Amino acid sequence: RAWKTQLVPLLYDWFSNHNLTWPSQACRWGPQLEDHTFRTKYRMYISEQTNPADVEPPKLLVVDVDLVKPRVASTEAIATWNELSRCPYIKEAKTIVHPGEVNKIREVSQHPEVVVTHTDAPELYVWNTATQANATRDKDTKKWLPNSADVKLVGHEKDALFPLATCNAAPLVASGGTDKLLLLWDLRDVEDGLLAKRDKQGDSRNTTELQSRQKLRGHKKTVEDLVFQPG
Repeated sequence: RAWKTQLVPLLYDWFSNHNLTWPSQACRWGPQLEDHTFRTKYRMYISEQTNPADVEPPKLLVVDVDLVKPRVASTEAIATWNELSRCPYIKEAKTIVHPGEVNKIREVSQHPEVVVTHTDAPELYVWNTATQANATRDKDTKKWLPNSADVKLVGHEKDALFPLATCNAAPLVASGGTDKLLLLWDLRDVEDGLLAKRDKQGDSRNTTELQSRQKLRGHKKTVEDLVFQPG
């Protein structure tokens, strides 16, 4: 109790707790959406690791967060959060049913509405979160209807679980995996389709497959991380 009332207000400008229905393996900040006097609204992406997957499939949650600006929240407001509650400043804007649990999320800085995801498979998925349909359930079976990714990035020969990076200078995606490979894709190869508006009736577009532009060999063990430098 003491750490909540004494340490949290001392360490943080704002602190809150938000309980999810399922555990999450990945969380990523997105673009700034609005700016107000005392708060700023940001986009956030959160994964849901569900079980069993055939009943409740893995999801990518598109979330809007009202973040209180520094030195605005009172000590009492920061210290009285509840571990069992859902934060009223965090609201789900869209649910995307994902093909496999999401291990990592990276945003494409040239197109803030676009994110790339890693899962327990050789493929990567690219999502335009602005044009993707909000996931719904089948009226008869009550099961979730899957979303179709805008682009599927292919080229890995084995699973690529975590190593993922995007470039700030150009819409490039890099990935490493258990196949000891480093792959590079350029989203400008599919930019027109990726940014096009979808059918208003729902998620009817076919997923575009994009082969890697470069496949770098030389690692003797699994590629566990990577980064673009500079940017």
